[in-house]
Formats: sequence, structure tokens, C-alpha cells
Amino acid sequence: MKKVFLLLFAFAFTACSFFDDSSSGSSEHFQNVDTLKVAVILPMNKEMATHWERTVNLFQDNLEKAIALSALDTAFVFDIEWIDEDKADMDSLGRALASRTKEISAIIGPYYSKDVDIVASYCSNAQYKKALIVPMATTAEVVRKYRKNRWFFSLAETDITQSEMLLQEALASGAKQVSLLTGNTLYTSTFIDWFAFQATEMGLKVGGVYIYEGDAEIEAVAESAFSQEKDFVICVPDKYEDVALYIKARQKTKSTAKTLFSSSAHEANLLKLDGIDGLEGFAIGANPESGFDKTYQAKFSDFPIAGEAQLYDALLLSAFAKLHLWDNPTMYFYDAFSNETAGDTTIQEYYAWEPAAMARAFESILAHKELNLSGASGNLNFSISDGSIINRSTYTHWIVSNKKFVPLEYISSKGSKRVVQSKSSINWLVQNYSSQFDSTSVFHYPDVQDNYALLVAASAGWENYRHQADVLKFYQKLKSLGMKDDHIILIMDDDLVNNPSNPYKGELLDYEEISLYKSVKIDYKTSKIHPEDITSILMGEKREGLDKVVEADSTTNILVFWSGHGSIGRFIWGADSLDEGFSYSEMEEMLQKMSTQKKYRKMLWLVETCFSGSVCSAFDKVEAWGTMCISAANEFEKSKADLYNEYMGTYMTNSFTRNLMTEINKIQPNSELTTVHMSDLYFHAVKNTIGSHVSVYNSAKFDNLYASGIDEFLLPATK
Repeated sequence: MKKVFLLLFAFAFTACSFFDDSSSGSSEHFQNVDTLKVAVILPMNKEMATHWERTVNLFQDNLEKAIALSALDTAFVFDIEWIDEDKADMDSLGRALASRTKEISAIIGPYYSKDVDIVASYCSNAQYKKALIVPMATTAEVVRKYRKNRWFFSLAETDITQSEMLLQEALASGAKQVSLLTGNTLYTSTFIDWFAFQATEMGLKVGGVYIYEGDAEIEAVAESAFSQEKDFVICVPDKYEDVALYIKARQKTKSTAKTLFSSSAHEANLLKLDGIDGLEGFAIGANPESGFDKTYQAKFSDFPIAGEAQLYDALLLSAFAKLHLWDNPTMYFYDAFSNETAGDTTIQEYYAWEPAAMARAFESILAHKELNLSGASGNLNFSISDGSIINRSTYTHWIVSNKKFVPLEYISSKGSKRVVQSKSSINWLVQNYSSQFDSTSVFHYPDVQDNYALLVAASAGWENYRHQADVLKFYQKLKSLGMKDDHIILIMDDDLVNNPSNPYKGELLDYEEISLYKSVKIDYKTSKIHPEDITSILMGEKREGLDKVVEADSTTNILVFWSGHGSIGRFIWGADSLDEGFSYSEMEEMLQKMSTQKKYRKMLWLVETCFSGSVCSAFDKVEAWGTMCISAANEFEKSKADLYNEYMGTYMTNSFTRNLMTEINKIQPNSELTTVHMSDLYFHAVKNTIGSHVSVYNSAKFDNLYASGIDEFLLPATK
């Protein structure tokens, strides 16, 4: 009997009943029927559902044609349970779908990153082992959390790449300065995190980062962005409705700034809005070489929206994985899926989404041949060693014309500058700052008589584990090198070792799982003092409740390490308010006082917060001799958490701090190496900290950084 594939659709009550399954074949004539049950979670409003329906029907038609060209003898039933993402409760849905271990082989979707994060948290449960195939959720934070899981498959690169594409187009269009306009959501977080870093790498000046909190602020923030920026605005709406307010603000301000929109605007719903003709942007799409877009246009007299090619490929790969299981019935579906997406790249690539090529792939899989397949979206090889994420994506540069998305060009991320991988090269900051390090100034410092360290973990809560861990990493390093507790002032809330989320009760671990909570003497809890107390501590001003301070003079070196959150112009203090913190003006005033009153010999600040440069730039303003600051990020950038521990459910460190410690750890007790030069410390952090520009302030009035070392601040002073 000739093997035949059939495609049937089963609908949950949450599904859209307007899908027509009348063309589906029947399995009743076959003795052997194999069923693949897949849940598909997508937004199913009328405009979006029309596109999903087209894609699924196109897949169904091609599958049936491929059957006719194949020599198969078992009926293969694709049983799809459609779920409307806009109406479902994701928490309940994720729990329910993940627990249906035998009934559902895989989940395709959801579409939005915030919903993927919820569903993925249930699929990650070891007892379920549910394959999650994500067509379009591209937020870097979500992918980073789950990328090491064998069951998680992302069919598009993260928005780190899309942000880069948008900026490269702005640069190619003649932009000298760019601004970002966006909301503060999970989806937009990748653009907020990477925009300023990438713009700076490309030599573009950052005009501003305009972020609104909630719908009520959109119009006012958009007006501010378009009023201030005359050159180029990158627009990243959280939802298509935001675009209407962007347009209104641009018209009201009579702005001449050019705009580019992200994938979130490439929704069918956008075409309902007025005043959208001429809007341009980038979106994840199909590889033009596959012919998917041309076939789609010919069949439906329209162009696909973001995610349709990826939906097609999710179905295609699911079919391939099911075939693989015919000869490996005890294998998990996600392992079969991995096998179909980790083919031999030395074999000639071919597009397997069309019927004839699909049939060829069926027969090759059953013959156990290595494949190098491409689908509608492009090559289907995943980076399994570094997470199940598509190696490269194709972006459609689109424009709205006559209420339709019209592609202008297609750009593949292959061959892109890929700043995410730039750590092997000397970046912009090295080129701009290295000339200052070999200072020609003459520095005359008195002999050092004493050393103090102030260590501040300014946040609290399990999700901020890394801040206290990094501070304790510094603390234990100082102790190991001989500094005594009476010369270390440690500020942290100490709410982690017995936290309900801590699987290692009584312990606080570093990123190497080494215990940091040994003989720890905490002087102040963040929640019990205030940010203005930092100035009093460094100035040596004791008072009630503040009995331990830095007792320094012009012969004392002071090291400050600060780890926490930041906003523009402020190091955030505690967990409750973005408005409370140590501000730029407080930093400026404190530096001036300490310099005037000779409260230090040398003072070095190492700051790990987002937007840290916006406060640390006060060092350049005051230009106090003997002071310097190295920050994790410039004024527009977020610093990046590092090394997510899935078992603990939190990040273990920050990228900047880990890179500092790599150099600092070269100095060991009783070691012959007692010096790590400031230049080496800085350059290592610059070259290996990805996602933000490590910045240095007031270096020219500090010392020759090729000659001076961090050991001045780590080792006990020899009196």
C-alpha cells in the first residue's frame, strides 16, 4: 500500500471555527494511522486569523501534493488544536497544555514574548518534556532564559539582530543621530537594552531614548521624541494601536525626522489605521530565495505578515520530526525535532517547503540520510550547542502602500556586523579612550598609609540575586588578600540566604557555585539606611545609626564597588521606588566636598548599574585629581545580567562584574603576581562585556593607567 499523509484539524472551543477543513483527507481507508497532535497558540482576531488560515491551508495543500509524490504506506494525521492567544489565560493554559504529556506532542506559539515566557515556564518542568516551537517571540530575555533547554526551539533570531538592522538602515539613509521611541514592556526590552550600544558601535550619535509607561503616556512621550529629534527615530511600538499615537504626535510637532518601525508594526491590524501609507520598517519574514513570498502573493493577492513563514516551518518541521519517530518510537518528540534541525551543513542545502522537495525530504528521513533543509523562512539548522535558536533570519524591509505591506528589499543577518559577537575585537571605546591612558601629567601622591573599601548592593529580592552575589564576591576577595572587616563597609539587605526561593538554604553562591556566605560581616542593610548616607560614610561623618564610616585622609585609598539597578541620572536604591537613589547631583556634590577636604589619596569607583554613565559622568565634571570611575554602561545603555541558573531561577552575576573579577582574580594571596594594571582591567572589561560600553571617567586626572594597578586598592597598605 502506498504511504499517504493526511492533514486533519481538530478545534478546541477556544479556536476560531471559521477555519475550513473540508479539503482535509480521510484516514478511514488505511489500516495504519499515525496522529500528531499539536496545539497552536496565536492571536485569532479577524485580520490576523485570515493570515494564519492562509498559511495553514497552503501547508495543507503542499503536504497533500507531497504525499502523492511519495512512496509511503501509513496515514499521517495532523491534529491541530487552535487556541486564541488574545482570549486565553496563559497561566492556566500553559499548565494545562504542558501536562497533557501523551496527548499533545508539541506546542507551536505563542506569538507574543510575554506569553511565551509563561508557557515556557511550564514546558520546562522536567516531568512534562513538552516541545515548544516559537515562531515569532524574539525578546532576547525570554530566549536567553530558555535557550539551553532541549525542548525550546525559536524560529527567529532575537531582536538584538533586528535592532541592528534598523540602525544599519538608518545609517545607510544618511542618519548622523538616532533616537529610540518605545514602551517599557518585555517585548521592547531588547531594543532598550541594545539600541544605544549598537548605535555607538556604528558611529551614530544617540539623541535620546524615549520610553513611556503605559498607554496614558504614549502621546506625550512621542511628542517629546519628535520635538527633540530632527534626524531619525526608531519606533518600537508594543502593539499596533500605539502607532496611531506616534503618527498623531509626529503630525502635531510637524517633525521632519525619518522613522523606521520594528516587527510589532507588521501586523494585519495596522492596515486598519488611517495615515499609515509611507510607513517603513523591518520584520522577520521569509527568505526570498525560497519562493514562499511569491507563491503566497500569487495565491492570495497579498503579502505575508511577520511570522507566517515561521508558522509554516513549525508545521513542516513537526511533520519531519514525526517521521523520525517512526523508527525511534521511544524517543522524545523534542529530540526528534532536534535531529531534523541539526543536519550536516556540508550537504547542499535545498528548500523543502514545496511539495516535490518535501516528498524528497520524507524519503530521505526514512532512509536515515543526513539533511541540510531550508523552509519558507530559510535554513532550518539550529544552534543546538548554544540553544535551539535559528542560526540566521531574513528581514523584510517593508513599506505601507495602498493599505498593504509591500516589501522593498530582503536582508539576511548572515554577514551582518553582528555586534553581539564583537568581543574578539577592540571596540569604539578602546579606540577613543586608550590615548588618554598613557598620561603625560605628573602625579605626586603621598605614600599610602591606609585602604578602605565600600561595597554596596543597592537592590533586594531573589530576582536581584546577582547584585548581592557580586558584592560578596568582592568582599571575599578583599578578605582573602588580607583586608580586615574594620576597613570594609558592607551594605546589603541580606534577604537571600533564607529566601523561600533559595534551594540552598543558608548559602549564597557565586557563578562558579562557590559559597560566598562565610564569615560575612554586614554593616548596614540597604533598607535601613538612605542613599544620602553614602556621602556621610565616605566623608567620615558619624551619627546615630551611622557608626561605621570611612576614616580617611590624604594618605588613604578608597575603593567603591556598587552593584544594583539604575535609571538615567540615578543609582536606584532599594526595591520599591525608581525615584529614590543616589543621583548625579549628589555624586557631583560629594566628589567636590571630598576633593576640597582631602578625604582620600586616590578613590576608585567600579559601578555595575544600568545607565551608570549618566551618574559617573560627574567625575569628568568635577575633575577631582586622584578620582576615577569605571562604569558598566554609558548614559543610555543597560548593563547585562549574566549566567542564568535555571534551577535557582535567577541570574548569578553581571557581565561587567564577571569580567572585572577575571582580571582581579589573577592577584592571589602569596602569589608572585601582585599587580594588574588599570589599563588591563579596563581593556578586558571593554572587550568582553557584551551589550554595553564599559566607560571610564576622569582617567586623565587619576594616573598613568599603564603604570598604576588595581592592587593599590585591594592589598592592605604597608605602613
